[in-house]
Amino acid sequence: MRLDLFGDVGPIGEGLSELRTEGESLLERLQAEKAVMTRDISETHSELLRDPKVAAAYLSEALQEGNAAVIQMALRDIVEAQEDGGAGLLARLQLDPGSVQAMLSESDSSQLTCFTKLVQGLGLTLKAEA
Repeated sequence: MRLDLFGDVGPIGEGLSELRTEGESLLERLQAEKAVMTRDISETHSELLRDPKVAAAYLSEALQEGNAAVIQMALRDIVEAQEDGGAGLLARLQLDPGSVQAMLSESDSSQLTCFTKLVQGLGLTLKAEA
């Protein structure tokens, strides 16, 4: 079947049809566009986090949340967003990549959890400033 406005509709199974536009299915086209959109959002996110004031606000929000996993995610995002990447940042700061990776690992947040509970237990609030 041919639909001039949308493209071709062809059977892909019993009782199922697939819309194809210019040789690709609508699903393939949407997935490709989503990949581009995701990449663009990720690039924009990283670009914004390179600004120390934005990074400080982002980390402050995570610190106020008080959840170790959220803090780890924010730190990881900020580190990965750096112009020369996480490896470049660690080299500049002369930090052991293994130690930092362990600290930012999603699988082990025990030290950060302990730290955040200690800070909260003392009635303190943390914030980041640039």
